[in-house]
Amino acid sequence: MENLFFTESRSATNEVDFTKAFIDANPDVFPTRPTARRYFSLVQFPVSRRWRYQLNGKTGNTLTLHLLFRIEFGSDFTTAYKEHSNQHPEFAIFQLRQSGLLACASELRSEGPNAFLQFPGVSIATVRNPFTRTVSSFLYFCNSHRVGDARLLKERIRFNVVTGFNWGKDIDTVRGYEMFLEYVHYMRENYAPHELDAHWLPQTEHIQPEIYRPDVIGRVEDMPKFVADVCEALEVSEKIDTRRFKRNKMKVRKVPDFYQSPKAVELVRTIYAKDFETFGYDDTVPARKGWAG
Repeated sequence: MENLFFTESRSATNEVDFTKAFIDANPDVFPTRPTARRYFSLVQFPVSRRWRYQLNGKTGNTLTLHLLFRIEFGSDFTTAYKEHSNQHPEFAIFQLRQSGLLACASELRSEGPNAFLQFPGVSIATVRNPFTRTVSSFLYFCNSHRVGDARLLKERIRFNVVTGFNWGKDIDTVRGYEMFLEYVHYMRENYAPHELDAHWLPQTEHIQPEIYRPDVIGRVEDMPKFVADVCEALEVSEKIDTRRFKRNKMKVRKVPDFYQSPKAVELVRTIYAKDFETFGYDDTVPARKGWAG
């Protein structure tokens, strides 16, 4: 059987050295080293280097990882992991890097900046309309409080301090959504990108298309086309039915029309202006659907 696992020693020192070398050679890409380190940690690939995928919060990561696992390893991902302080029902699929099946360039001593910029395989990314992505992020954020999700605790505390958001009263409200966008805007204006949580960081800053150069960009709004495009790019003849793959679906709950707020609409257009332009989304308010997940 071919080699499936990364066995090369990984360490924080490797990441520091890689990041420094990349920034020295490309000084205008990232504002800070921590921003660069987080970016590289979210671009992952298998031993074959047949493909790489840039994890971009709230854009169908769960389905995409299930699809790529099936394509790369020939079977469905079926294991599970449950943790009380983590609301994500499919968190196990995000542990492929920890299991040695995937790696990021910055943690491998054998890799360097040129290896990242000249990746031999197919570079894959997923995107989403900024309007539905921010609503989905806000609802996910609200649910993190309900279930006590430890991963977003720091963000909940910061949100509370910056905007005065009341976690007992403002959850799932139009005013709460406005405050959420005010918080994102404040963080973007005053701090480096790595200080923003990955679920609401603008997608252009997530993907950095000028250096990642995606060969396939999938839209959450049309995942069947994305699946077909990935299979074509990777020369997969098997017809893969993704309906059997699990997704990060939140329970549907009754919420107001968040787009009724002109302030919220304008904030989305302002914060994510480059996303609309780069990924070809119309900045008109979409139909009220596609919020969950």
